[in-house]
Amino acid sequence: RQITVFAANVFAAACAENSTIPRSFVAGSSVDFAIASKDFFGNVVPSSTSVFVALTKDADGLQNSFLLPHTQNGVYASSAMSTRSGGFELSILLAGVHVSGSPFQLEVSPAAPSNKSRLSGSAFGNPIAGQPFDVNAHMLDQFLNSADATRNVVQSDMLDSYGARIPAASSAVVGSSTVNSVFLVTKAGNYTIVTQVGESLLHMVALGNVAVEVRPALPSVRNTVPILPHPTVALAGVMTFFTVQAVDSFGNLLTTGGANFSAFSVRPDSSTYVLNVTDHFNGQYSAAILATQSGLYDIYVIRDGAEVLSFPTSLNVLSGQAIASGIKMSSPLKGISIGSSMLEFITSDQYGNPALIDPNLVFIQSVSSPLITNVIPR
Repeated sequence: RQITVFAANVFAAACAENSTIPRSFVAGSSVDFAIASKDFFGNVVPSSTSVFVALTKDADGLQNSFLLPHTQNGVYASSAMSTRSGGFELSILLAGVHVSGSPFQLEVSPAAPSNKSRLSGSAFGNPIAGQPFDVNAHMLDQFLNSADATRNVVQSDMLDSYGARIPAASSAVVGSSTVNSVFLVTKAGNYTIVTQVGESLLHMVALGNVAVEVRPALPSVRNTVPILPHPTVALAGVMTFFTVQAVDSFGNLLTTGGANFSAFSVRPDSSTYVLNVTDHFNGQYSAAILATQSGLYDIYVIRDGAEVLSFPTSLNVLSGQAIASGIKMSSPLKGISIGSSMLEFITSDQYGNPALIDPNLVFIQSVSSPLITNVIPR
């Protein structure tokens, strides 16, 4: 006769995976697992009365517990999920005792980089023309896990104010989740750095834009330029200005003050005179000269001990208008003979510089005679 042998009671240590539990999964996705209930001898216990409890613990130590529902023929199955990358522990217990292989050690890998990735670097600090600056793209998935930058294409480009593309001078992966891109430009102005990531260049996602203001470099002595052509002629007693615009070695106009400019003039008698320099605090500097002695002056503008480009320059100072008090006889008048006589006069401006005068404006009249003479300039 036939004898039916039933399985004994469920024995925790004999219970095992009904199917292979994946040892890794991606953050945000679920991992499925199943346990077959067995007795001490390894026989499947088809009963649905066993109570299996699953305990999970993620990389942050966050724990969760839940019951495994019975599916069929003594198999209990469920799934678990984690949004935190790193180690993930799955324990399955029966009456407080771990089943065979429990706790199971799984690894949660980050999801694909997302637009939650973070950008940092010296580009945020108003870099200087001619000096390299960088942008670090720290890859983060949608759950803020550090993503693997080596498995994706990360591209950072810089656009100028006209939209022209300027590729990075170099780009490299730092660690495993950060891509460092280095830029170098010599033209000051406003730029935008655009960073994208994707599986290929055809499938890119924007990570974010960085507005960059590249400042001019330090003032360059040899590249300082005049605002207007230097004045070459001036009138005695009239203030004359020499204005220069400070630029860096790349030709970028400086828009701030503070540079060390000085100026002096060499007079016609070879003496020197220090000129007053005004800092307009917009990158422009003016040297003022008030010359009262007619003749040729040499103007020097100096920055940090070196002559500024286009200097020295010459300034020809002309006499001003002759004045009445500046008209003098060249020699004392001792007497005039009967007939025609010649008298010589010297005319000068208010500063004593020889000055021309309109002969038609000068009249010489004798006290004893109504005769008016002709004035002939020499």
